[in-house]
Order: sequence, then C-alpha cells, then structure tokens
Amino acid sequence: MYFTMAQKANKLLLKYNITDFPINTEIIDCIIENEGLEIEFTDSIKKAIIIDNTIYMSKPDNTHDYRFFIIHEYGHYTYQCGNIEYLSNKDKY
Repeated sequence: MYFTMAQKANKLLLKYNITDFPINTEIIDCIIENEGLEIEFTDSIKKAIIIDNTIYMSKPDNTHDYRFFIIHEYGHYTYQCGNIEYLSNKDKY
C-alpha cells in the first residue's frame, strides 16, 4: 500500500514539475482542477471529506490547514480511485 502511494506521489510531483516545498496553494488548486475535482466550502463539517469528485471542507483558518485538508483528501481520492466499493455510484460499473 505505502509503496503504491509513494509511486503515485512521485508521479504527481513529476507531472506538475513540483520541486519546492511546501507546495504552493496555487499549484494545489491547479492540480485539483486538472484532475477533475472540485472544492466546496461548508460550515456543516469541521475538517474535510471527499465524496465522488468534490472535496467538502470547512473554511480553513490558515494556509497550512488548507494545504493539508486538500492534499489529504486528494490522497484518499487517488488511492481509492479504481476501487468501486468506495464509490457512491458503484452500480454504474
């Protein structure tokens, strides 16, 4: 599992030519958009969750939290992508 995640992370870094850390939030927003995901801010949750192709999250207090929430949920999306058991519309497949 961890090796696969490391491979996916490295592919992402290469694809977007990311060499500086922490990753700039504009680059993160670009990745989210290019990968077909959306971000929706809501007061109904405390942190973040991804459902289908939307990351729902509370409005973060700072850049660090924003970066963490987005990348954390994107990690769930990329790892579980292809595993239809985690999709709400799995009957379609």
